[in-house]
Amino acid sequence: MSYFKEKGVALYLVLVIMGILLAAVLGLSAALIGQIKTIKGIGYSVKALYAADTGIERVLLDVIPSAHYPQTGINGAFYEVWVVCCEHTDPDCLFEVDECPSGLIEDPDCPARYFCYKSVGTHEKTKRAIEITR
Repeated sequence: MSYFKEKGVALYLVLVIMGILLAAVLGLSAALIGQIKTIKGIGYSVKALYAADTGIERVLLDVIPSAHYPQTGINGAFYEVWVVCCEHTDPDCLFEVDECPSGLIEDPDCPARYFCYKSVGTHEKTKRAIEITR
């Protein structure tokens, strides 16, 4: 008589084991998809950094830099550069403020010793910035 009571146990065990395996595979897939997105983002980050570097190089080639270089594209990546002319001997870059404090002039023809450059490179939705003084 006990034979008839244990008839569905094998099916139940197979379903439980299949559910556990399915959960493990789905969890692993979610982790791998996240890693693939991260790796793709690293590639975008490198392209954005190179675009920002290209913007800095372009500004450094100019004898008299302008105050703003509009967004320029190269192979799907873009860069935009801002230049601040500093008239004092301490070349602080103050890009966080809305307007230049006294002692700073946003004038490409100013006779200052120091310039502050900020280049922002963008590729896809990734942005990287380089800021230098000269």
